[in-house]
Amino acid sequence: MAAVHLLALERAVSHERRVSLTKFLVEQHLLELNGLGDQIRYVQGHPEEASEEENATIQRRCLLHLQSVELLGAEILPLLASWAESSIDEPEDAFGLGFILESLQASLDDLSVPLEPGVAAHALMGRDVANRCR
Repeated sequence: MAAVHLLALERAVSHERRVSLTKFLVEQHLLELNGLGDQIRYVQGHPEEASEEENATIQRRCLLHLQSVELLGAEILPLLASWAESSIDEPEDAFGLGFILESLQASLDDLSVPLEPGVAAHALMGRDVANRCR
């Protein structure tokens, strides 16, 4: 079904607009996932405050991002590399990057972008969360 929607999009929208839309979607996923990473870290640091409902919501959000990113496919790796080079201001900003890489079954090495150890650690946390969402 997703392939049908993508084919319809391909026919209806110019290549330039699809590239722009894909970049926008990737950036939105990264921002949302980084916010989700903040929430996960808070829950891990305050387990007594986390309700089952909150944990279930986090799990659902992870799964939705995982499924959406898988549809975008590996052709977004150059967008991820560009984002990693220009938009990681804090180590926590790498959570979404790691999550998306795991969703695509790719690694930090596939980006050919050197990351500081603290940044890479947050990316690995994102990978771990994505892996647990499967």
